[in-house]
Amino acid sequence: MTTRIAALVATLCLTLLAAEAFAKGKGDWRGYLDYAYVYSSADASQLAKRLDSYAAKTGQDLESYVGQKWNPKKENDVQVIEATYRRKAIGYLLLYLARGEPRNLDRAASTIQKLSNRLGRYENRYWFHYIRAHQHLERRHQHDFVGEVLDLWFNVIVPLETPYETLQTLSLDDSPNSGFAAALPYLYENVSRMVLLRTQAKNMDDGLDPLGAMLRLLGDGRIGAYPEVIPVKASSRAYLDRILHRLEGPESDAGSLTFTFALLKAGRVHEKARRSIAQHGLEEESMAAIDAASRAYQLTYERADTEQGRCAVYTRALRQIGELYAAKQRLGVDAEVTIPFDLDGAIETYEKLHNTKKKRWEILGYARNGRKAYFEAMRGLWEEIQEATLNVADYHLTQAEADEYYAEEHARKALALYNRYLGFFNAYADGTDGKGVPDSAYFAAHEAAKGVGDAFLVYAPYPTTEEIDLATRRYQSALRIFPFDRTVWASLASALERQGREGEFTDLARPAADSVVRSSAVASWVKKRRPEAARIEKLRRSLGDSQALMYLGFAEAGDVDNLEGRLAQLRRQKAEVAKSLKELRARKARVGSVPASQTVGVGSVLDSLQSDAIDREIAGLSAASKRLDKQINARSRTLPMYREVIATDGMSDDLRSRRDHPVHKLLRAMYHEHDVE
Repeated sequence: MTTRIAALVATLCLTLLAAEAFAKGKGDWRGYLDYAYVYSSADASQLAKRLDSYAAKTGQDLESYVGQKWNPKKENDVQVIEATYRRKAIGYLLLYLARGEPRNLDRAASTIQKLSNRLGRYENRYWFHYIRAHQHLERRHQHDFVGEVLDLWFNVIVPLETPYETLQTLSLDDSPNSGFAAALPYLYENVSRMVLLRTQAKNMDDGLDPLGAMLRLLGDGRIGAYPEVIPVKASSRAYLDRILHRLEGPESDAGSLTFTFALLKAGRVHEKARRSIAQHGLEEESMAAIDAASRAYQLTYERADTEQGRCAVYTRALRQIGELYAAKQRLGVDAEVTIPFDLDGAIETYEKLHNTKKKRWEILGYARNGRKAYFEAMRGLWEEIQEATLNVADYHLTQAEADEYYAEEHARKALALYNRYLGFFNAYADGTDGKGVPDSAYFAAHEAAKGVGDAFLVYAPYPTTEEIDLATRRYQSALRIFPFDRTVWASLASALERQGREGEFTDLARPAADSVVRSSAVASWVKKRRPEAARIEKLRRSLGDSQALMYLGFAEAGDVDNLEGRLAQLRRQKAEVAKSLKELRARKARVGSVPASQTVGVGSVLDSLQSDAIDREIAGLSAASKRLDKQINARSRTLPMYREVIATDGMSDDLRSRRDHPVHKLLRAMYHEHDVE
């Protein structure tokens, strides 16, 4: 919407400028054409409307004007001859720009050619190169087009810059005698639009690199620098800035303009595919759009000359893969589409970037952009590798759950993806120099490790004993990276139960729990009240309690009310035991209060036996009371902790949905604390 509004504002401004130009002229086509440099870059439909409007004012349409017969041999004034040829050529050019008819462009080129020996005048020289550049653009002769644009720049624009600056300094740039030099801001704009917009409209996507330096000069105090002449909103400043940002940013190819245009075009096609999926799902129209985006990225990849460019393409293409599989999972559609990019190729590209890090990273294409852009590109590629991995693996696990017949196949595919990412993570997230590794990589490794365990124990129908053992170890790894996911503790306990090893839970879980309790990174995070500090502190407190840890492993979230009900039952039992003990002690007191002189013979023996029986009952109930006290105290202390832990659920979802979540930094610090230890 913003782009459309900006375009509308620009068109309106150009229309007003055109009207002003007409007013400056003689009120006929001659005056209008003499100021054609003001509006020749207008949108075709708007230009056509203006031509019709001026035709109504002059009583003659432009086609009739330029087509009227004229004999230059009868004209003695050389300047009139030049002006007539120039105006006719401009008129034909405007008809071409408004209607898109190549024959009018050819007429413009043949007419302006008659001034090839009269190029001492800057105005003639400008239109000569400007028209010929359009002709080569129409014919897609990229080398000739570039040559004409550079001739225009060096032979017209550069020589006019000093005179224009002088005129502007003296406030004479709007003087009637300022000549063609006063047109310079419009010439900047026309060249900018021709290179930025018309080349793309004509699908000229190769051989444009020599124009990159010229665009940088246009962006340096030229386009948008004369708001009193051309309002900034009417200029191509915003789009030029976007192109220059790409040329100088991490998604460049050593500053190649050809590559930048190709990647931008592929991005537009990709965005169209996104909109189609959102509107139509994965129907035929969407699949065609996805295929078009894939082919556009493939063409862009072929345009890349450096690893920088190839990294930029893989980053975008993997995003498309991740989005496609997320849509397939969401829509429940198993749509088949061939995308000429894969995770192995992306990882190979990352490896090339990483392996050159300590040598000459500049040769990869980042010499112009700097080391910061180099690392930014590496992190961006990594993030798309992890997201595509997780999205595709999630899709296969969903398929495994939905289709029992193919469950094993899909579970194995998910396993391969998770293991590929874990191998990648272990190779490069070693803590030695992590500038090329994003903070979110650690949580992704947690998800992959957890995914291996789930694939074996939840989705694969027939895991082997060895695979169950591997799943157990992967759950331990997942907890080491991110110990704040309650469900993984329960998964570890479940894996041990399947092997008859549930008694080992505390021994296997304790190291991960202790790493949180003893972590200086966690302590500092909580002390400074960083994001999620309150939730993390509750989890840390629970992990420091062995009995609370057992709840994490063996209790279900839905069991809390039942557990608290059983705690209430224990308290009632305790009350009943206490009541029984009180009664027994009273009986004991009554038996013990009978004087010995009153008990003789058999009676004394019975009393002694009764007293011993009461003592045994008291001892038994006292022991039961102690056991109940221990259970009540333990559950009273740990159940509130466990309820607090349950209330903190959701952090995993938050981290998965936000690559920039602050807790990613904490996980990174915690992970590498183990390296120090």
